[in-house]
Amino acid sequence: MEVEVKLRLDADNFQRALQLLEHAGDCRGTDLQDNFFFDGLDDELAKSQTVFRIRRIRGIRHNNPNQPLPYTVTLKANAILTDGVSCVEELEHSIDASLAEALIENPNLLMSSHSSHPILNHVYQRASATGFKRIGHFKNTRTRVWWDGLLLEMDETHFDFATAYEIEIEHLDTLAAKSKIAAFLTQHGIAFCNSKNNKFAVLKQFARAFSIPSSVIPKVAPNGLISESVIKGRVIFTHLQLSLPLVSTGRSGPLPLEYTSRLHIQTPTSHTRRTYAATKAREPYAPHSIHLAPLNNINEMTKKLG
Repeated sequence: MEVEVKLRLDADNFQRALQLLEHAGDCRGTDLQDNFFFDGLDDELAKSQTVFRIRRIRGIRHNNPNQPLPYTVTLKANAILTDGVSCVEELEHSIDASLAEALIENPNLLMSSHSSHPILNHVYQRASATGFKRIGHFKNTRTRVWWDGLLLEMDETHFDFATAYEIEIEHLDTLAAKSKIAAFLTQHGIAFCNSKNNKFAVLKQFARAFSIPSSVIPKVAPNGLISESVIKGRVIFTHLQLSLPLVSTGRSGPLPLEYTSRLHIQTPTSHTRRTYAATKAREPYAPHSIHLAPLNNINEMTKKLG
């Protein structure tokens, strides 16, 4: 069982917190992580509330000889996240680099290679699937800081649609750990809130909100980005514009993130344009609360979003 504190920050507050904590504590290293997620062809793992991940790690700098192994496989199940404290059943083990890369390239290899690794075999048995597929990916820059008896993991997570910032602390006494880091952040005027969703949930919920695979959601700049993608052999043009400001409601209360987004889809065969506007969400990174409504034109959408 993995139990950890998860706190969400915006970009400016995260950078301030990182600088202060690195100065006050001892930086144990920074990793560049690529996280790949997989499921059976009929989403067998998702149906049992299970997540299977392969992580590729590239170290930037390490002051700790016990640095992470370059590839790990992880199986998580029955995740619960309440009041910024996460509890999840977890199995994790290192994996040979060549096997990991082969699975990332062709997930169906798990059907023939599962007996070579205990966690792969566990995934195979649990899913009872006829094949496997890759369902998502994100990058994460993780800086580990030893501070006041706590090992803090400072995460800058790069999704295709946005960047999220989070502090994670794995500790037996989560309430004490959370109280200690919260007091430090509040003392220095750093805004934060409890995480409401884990990173994988954010990835999947945002993709479902727009009813298109996360693999075809384009990378976006602050002013939006046009990209060309293919879904089931059809070319579509997508334009996604996303804004994630932090709205402060006072230190004693929650600090929700509020966002709006715009999505346009056009198929060259029909020459029609369907435009959607997402309502503002009051919950941090909560794409499941987005409601998409078709609009007649850009002016109507802009007026609706304000």
